[in-house]
Amino acid sequence: MDNKIIKGFVTNINLNSVIIGGISIIAVIIISFFAEGFFSLRNLTNMLYQVSALGLLVLGITPVIIIGQLDLSLVAVMTVSSIIGTLVIGNTGNIALGILVILLIGAAIGAFNGFFVGKMKVVSFIVTLAVMIVGSGVAAYLTKSVTIGNLPEAYFWIGYGRVGVVPVSFLIYITLTIIGFIVMNNHYIGRWIYSIGNNVNASRLSGIPIETTIIFVFVFAGLMASVS
Repeated sequence: MDNKIIKGFVTNINLNSVIIGGISIIAVIIISFFAEGFFSLRNLTNMLYQVSALGLLVLGITPVIIIGQLDLSLVAVMTVSSIIGTLVIGNTGNIALGILVILLIGAAIGAFNGFFVGKMKVVSFIVTLAVMIVGSGVAAYLTKSVTIGNLPEAYFWIGYGRVGVVPVSFLIYITLTIIGFIVMNNHYIGRWIYSIGNNVNASRLSGIPIETTIIFVFVFAGLMASVS
């Protein structure tokens, strides 16, 4: 199993990945000369916090893009789920319940998107754009532009806590990324996703459940948005 994972990782390293990685390294080196304290522990830690949230969104939308779809609602999903979950935690003091609500909302919105795209054959751009607009309105209505307070300190540890010098959120991101990589390269669901992205008609003829896979992909995207 370990050899298969390593082989899959090496196989996915192509020329484009090497070029992008090289450009990124060069950019970091150049910026370090002009930005004082760029390599300071504080700045590097802040970057890890930012990478975590953005990385989870990217992790969620990647399978969506692979199957040839779009999801414009992820930021709205992230906002609405976190607001409602935070309100639940603030009113009940139950962090586990709040986190469960956050994940359920993300999965439910993802399932909604996936249903209309996969089952009803509505263009993903239209569906997710509508969800984004509605979600942004719901978020503004729920908060009324007021900061949500009365939250237990333990809740903030998930987003801002550290294990040593490494943010907890970054560890969550890395863990989910590794799991996602293994699934995409070593599980039949990952093979289905790649197959649909390559040729949806051939995938249907080969017996792959197209609609179910599309719904799964959007549910996964919603979950990653809610986690972020």
